[in-house]
Amino acid sequence: MKKSWIAEPDGKFSAGCTGSGKRKRLNWVAKDKNGHVILSISYGGIASGISYYFIDSDSGNLNVNKLNIPGSNNSFVDVVDKIKSMNY
Repeated sequence: MKKSWIAEPDGKFSAGCTGSGKRKRLNWVAKDKNGHVILSISYGGIASGISYYFIDSDSGNLNVNKLNIPGSNNSFVDVVDKIKSMNY
């Protein structure tokens, strides 16, 4: 089996997922046609929480905003729907 640096979303969280340091893993990355990027990152010893980051450069500067999305199941579709409805 090939070793991957990004853990499987439903897989067991281990130090090998992120190397040394804090326990975090990248779940998914999405980019739209305007160059906006969303990152889904799990954190904690057993992926105990999920953070979402919205990244853009619309103002000419790099902007990184952390989104708190209530009730998200971490699926791409669920998160995009909540962002579109401004439910964050």
